[in-house]
Amino acid sequence: MIPALIIDRGDRIELGTTRLLGAHGVPVHLLLPRGLTPAAKSRWCSAHHTLPSQHSDETALVSAIADIAARVADAHGERPVMLFTWERFLLLAARHRERLEPVLRLDLPEREALERCIDKRRFAADAEAAGLPVPRSVIVSCPGDVEPAASLGLPVFVKPPTNMSWGDLPERLGIAQKGVRVGDHKELEKLLAAILADGKTAIVQESVEGPDYGHASIHSYRHPMTGQVLGVCTIRRARVYPAGAGLGCFLLSEDLPELVAPSLKALETFGLTGTSSVQWKWDERREWRILEIGPRVSLSMGIGDAAGVNIPWVAYRSLLGLELDPPRQRYGMAWLDLAHDRVSLRTYLRSGEWTLPKWLWSLRSVRAWAFFSLKDPKPWLHQLWKRAANRLRKTKTKANTNAW
Repeated sequence: MIPALIIDRGDRIELGTTRLLGAHGVPVHLLLPRGLTPAAKSRWCSAHHTLPSQHSDETALVSAIADIAARVADAHGERPVMLFTWERFLLLAARHRERLEPVLRLDLPEREALERCIDKRRFAADAEAAGLPVPRSVIVSCPGDVEPAASLGLPVFVKPPTNMSWGDLPERLGIAQKGVRVGDHKELEKLLAAILADGKTAIVQESVEGPDYGHASIHSYRHPMTGQVLGVCTIRRARVYPAGAGLGCFLLSEDLPELVAPSLKALETFGLTGTSSVQWKWDERREWRILEIGPRVSLSMGIGDAAGVNIPWVAYRSLLGLELDPPRQRYGMAWLDLAHDRVSLRTYLRSGEWTLPKWLWSLRSVRAWAFFSLKDPKPWLHQLWKRAANRLRKTKTKANTNAW
């Protein structure tokens, strides 16, 4: 079979995609900008190639990707498929489409459509102008924007313009990478002042109030030429990490018919084709709101074969022009990231959103895991080893500090 190339940052998304394709016999080649990853240890990783650091010159990165793709194409006699799990490289490929398309099979939307979704400032403005059900937002780029942001009413949610724009700022401020809910006016002013002092911009958005169980993701694949929808998968993000403002750590395959048509309409509005997900949340005013649209393979697609709709596999076959029977989704099974889910559980127990018996009962439906797999144990063991090594390093550092 023709190989698939994935740029692997070491996240759960790349491991899940490797497994979803490899289980169907696809040779998966991982391009590594950060050294060996859990996915590189997978039995379904056919090969891995070193990329320059993600912070390297853009031309060097594109040349390296093109060279690897050309070698793979020469070895197999066909251009390989490339799927994207990260916005940085998605935009990179869109900017250098002419350089990459001769050696890769890509199904990228137009660059303008990608930028309108990835830049949350543009997305907020364009989605509201198009009448999509999104929360009101204010962009804060100078001190004069703080008061208009506060006028949205508290609580609000403060988040970065893109997933790449805040760097290590969240870690320094002690907040989640995706953003933070703020319910106090002085706390909001203090946070925005710190963000502006660091030379960054923020988006302040109406907080969509409601339990984390109200998160939903509608995943789909639209043919880049015809716009035909070749697969749809509806997922409930029942628990997230960190609780209240994070990525899914317990995902349920659930029938959400009321969100399918509005999601596909949103994709048409933004001109998005290929692989994408529309992220929703139910708020206490009894309506669904769109939080964002991700034009790439996403974490929730890891439920894949367990739910009967494997979006990366649909994308792969579409890029090769192969026939595919319309997938039918099965409901009730779950995907679990146990390490992060256990951490979030502490918050849910305090808030009362989950009880321990209810949490334990929910685990009965797990059919797919972020790292653990009896068929593919090495990535999980690699992850355990990394965590143990990090704890040992921190212990040694603390001991040396105390000794000094």
